[in-house]
Amino acid sequence: MKKIAAKLSEVFDKSQHGHQNQVKLAEDLKKYYSKLKDGEKDVFRTEFIRFLKPCLVILAKESAVERVLEFAARYASLFEQASDEEFQDYSDPDPDNFYFYLFDYLLKHHDVQGKAIRFRVCHLVRLLLHVVPRDAALEEDLVERITECLLQRMYDIIPAIRAQAVRACSRLQQPTESDCPIIERYLFLLNCDESPEVRAAVLSCITLSTRTLPEVLKRVRDEKESVRKLAYQVLAQKVSIRALTCSRRLRLVDQGLLDQSEAVRNVVKTELLQAWLRTYQGNILEVLEKLDAIGSYETTRKAVQAMFDYSTAEDLATGFTICNEAKVIDHDALTPESALYWCEISQFLRRKEFDNEEHIDSILPSLTEFCGYVEGYFEKYLKVTEGSEAAESETEEREFVAEQLLKILSGYDLSDNAGRQCLNRTVRKLTSEVDVTHFSFVVPALARIITVLHTSEHEADRIAMAAEMIQDARESGGQAAGSQTQTIVTLSEEEIRTKHIQLAKIRVKTIELSEDLDSKIAGKDFSGAAEIQELLDALRERKRELELEMQPKTVDKQDDAPTELSNEPATILKCLQISKELCSSMGFFTAVTNAGGKKIRKRKNLHPTVLELVNTLILPSIANPIPAIREVAVECLGNCCLYSLELSAQHLPLFLQIIQADVIEVRVKALATIVDVLRIFGLECFSSENEKKSNVDEEVNNSYQSDEEPDDISIPTIILSKVVAMLDEDNPTIRYEAASGLAQIMISGRIVSPAIFSRLVLLWYNPTTQEEHETLNKVSCFLDAYPYMCRATHNCVEEAFLPTLRTLFDAPNSSPLASVDVQKVAQLFVHMTRPSLIKSVLAEKENDPTAGKKKTISWLAENSAHDSLAVKICNEILRDPQSIRIGVLSRILTMLELSPNLTDNLTDLSVLCEQMAENVKNKQALRYLKKFQTSVGDMLPNQESRDTDRVGDEATHGTTLPVQ
Repeated sequence: MKKIAAKLSEVFDKSQHGHQNQVKLAEDLKKYYSKLKDGEKDVFRTEFIRFLKPCLVILAKESAVERVLEFAARYASLFEQASDEEFQDYSDPDPDNFYFYLFDYLLKHHDVQGKAIRFRVCHLVRLLLHVVPRDAALEEDLVERITECLLQRMYDIIPAIRAQAVRACSRLQQPTESDCPIIERYLFLLNCDESPEVRAAVLSCITLSTRTLPEVLKRVRDEKESVRKLAYQVLAQKVSIRALTCSRRLRLVDQGLLDQSEAVRNVVKTELLQAWLRTYQGNILEVLEKLDAIGSYETTRKAVQAMFDYSTAEDLATGFTICNEAKVIDHDALTPESALYWCEISQFLRRKEFDNEEHIDSILPSLTEFCGYVEGYFEKYLKVTEGSEAAESETEEREFVAEQLLKILSGYDLSDNAGRQCLNRTVRKLTSEVDVTHFSFVVPALARIITVLHTSEHEADRIAMAAEMIQDARESGGQAAGSQTQTIVTLSEEEIRTKHIQLAKIRVKTIELSEDLDSKIAGKDFSGAAEIQELLDALRERKRELELEMQPKTVDKQDDAPTELSNEPATILKCLQISKELCSSMGFFTAVTNAGGKKIRKRKNLHPTVLELVNTLILPSIANPIPAIREVAVECLGNCCLYSLELSAQHLPLFLQIIQADVIEVRVKALATIVDVLRIFGLECFSSENEKKSNVDEEVNNSYQSDEEPDDISIPTIILSKVVAMLDEDNPTIRYEAASGLAQIMISGRIVSPAIFSRLVLLWYNPTTQEEHETLNKVSCFLDAYPYMCRATHNCVEEAFLPTLRTLFDAPNSSPLASVDVQKVAQLFVHMTRPSLIKSVLAEKENDPTAGKKKTISWLAENSAHDSLAVKICNEILRDPQSIRIGVLSRILTMLELSPNLTDNLTDLSVLCEQMAENVKNKQALRYLKKFQTSVGDMLPNQESRDTDRVGDEATHGTTLPVQ
């Protein structure tokens, strides 16, 4: 016996060291065991367990303990590897099979009281199951017993033990069986276990199948960064791109590349997308074909850019082999995927900080040649003829390819004057020829090239070019009235020169009067502004007359007929799209030099040409019966309103009317415009005392005021109420725009409204909006940032607390809010106003080196919201002590963090606690109130010291000093 103990002591001592060969050590020990007699073998097993026990009571991660357990498992596996014939019934196990003997010992102690033993038992069981070959077979009764014990340990109170039990069961799961208990338990833990360690263990162990894959995909949205990261790693290693549907691929890419954690984003880029590339031997085009380049353009584009991030410019240019000798892709070979690939690689090479001209030249021809290539594609594929069914079915793909080609075109270097002029001619030609009814997205792409031809420094040239293109488009589509025999009559050169001189004078005079009008309005001289406006109107009328006189006239044998501007829907839509791109490209500010010689920023006035477009094109189009035209017109007018408070005040009633009575697309554009106007100018600019000679108040009251509203309601209240009312719309797009807009307005500091904050919280918890992920994401980001901006926002959250809870308490059974867990809503408010959390957020802001020098935020030094909430909740409980809601309110009290330095507040709370204890009869509420009262009492100074201080104060104030 002593020899056996000495031998095992030597072996166990050696097994603790990493330089030892454990396989050789285990084989030597088995040879020693095989030479023992039957009685000595029993002693050997007993001594082996005795030397193993010290490792089973150590919970901490120790390398020596890990090596000993690995050695024990490896030694036991030598007995199991003999052959399948040696397996016997477990009720009468082979006494020489140490593998079964060790299992028997471990399973008897899997549920002992010591958590270290439970952990190590699961650990050693895992090693025993994993050390044997994959084709090894265990006796069925033993497998059932192991499974039963480990399933129990998966419900252990200690997360580390649950995770270890999960890992131990990985080789026992049977994914082909629909009722596998291990798979069932895995799925339960994956969705319901609160420990990220357990969820991560399940992710690493679960076998992926059609049943388990959807649950694993859900973990990419797990709240814990480590779990999300592991989920993407598992999907990259175990799931082929072919095994995923297109929607799942896009969702993985979109969520992964937008994840707030940089580590998760890196895993998506370096592992998931690279694994997809390896599936197709690095062919990006084949990966793009598995995505949706047209329907999910932004997501596909992000995926391509992420694939480029880990490649050099030389590799990308060398690997781009789909171009012919002319450095272009044949028109017939152009697909949405190849066009997107071509566009993104050219833009990526241009964005690189180092010089990539050589690589760019290898994949793109010269600007002049590419202009001809683009014109050829438009001529071949974007000319729609009547009755062409093939053209109608391929419109979407052709339009997408055309957009990508135009994006490539807009990225060229325009230092070459010849190429620049060629691009200018190409843009004008394509804009006039493209059929906007079939290819509605091509014209905006063409209009965006105008911003490349004329930079922000030449804004006037850009406006003039766009206006000229609009004029040409409307004139070319106009119908001439008259007889069939027509003659073109033009003015002489001398007459045209005279007209031009008159027009130039009118333009100069118009600019001067426009500046005078702005100064009159700024100085609130409205009578003078009215006189100047009349002069401006007269000049504009004279300008139109001169322009008509200069235009060539078509006359028949009897009389002439001027060309009329076209009002065809296709022409109007084309002109509006050009106007939209023009308005969105204009700058808001210009640099001017003040009297002191210092350059300052000054808000620009709207250019007179753009104002002319508003009056002649945009406003008439808002009344057009075609929704697509109204949508673009509303967006154009909204962009123009951002440059002028007067224009905004004039047309704000129109936008308010549109958001209530139009198609969804038009309402969304109008709602977005209202939000942008409020963010830029603020609500106070539209109050009655700040109106700029307009009847906005009267129009809004007459058009939108309900019978229940008072007659003297203010315009800001009307505007805000209409936007808030959009939160109750049935359409998710309208709700998203309203929620996003209100959140932006409050974040910008334009309003501080507890009522709106409450509405956004209720929207976040409303069961009917739980599938609207974009809306919930916007509200979630708002709730994360708003409470910590300043003291006013902190107080706003505090004031919204009780009204929000009352809304939920009083919600009727027919309301979706009746099913909301009030406790969770209350916990959210408590969490957002927690002083410890606010301190950490403010500390991060003050320590952020990128934030610059900031004034130290000291508003938290005052009493926090929790002190005020405690008093409000106590008063709410005392208002109706018999209400069923006091159970929730009393529990909230125990979650608050009170300030121990506010003695007066604590004293008041102590008094309120005594009153609640006398009036409240609910036993559960009383337990929470007693706990809260105890915590308040612990923070108060002891009664004796307070009495001593009070007596001391009375003695000091009551003593009369003797007269000297």
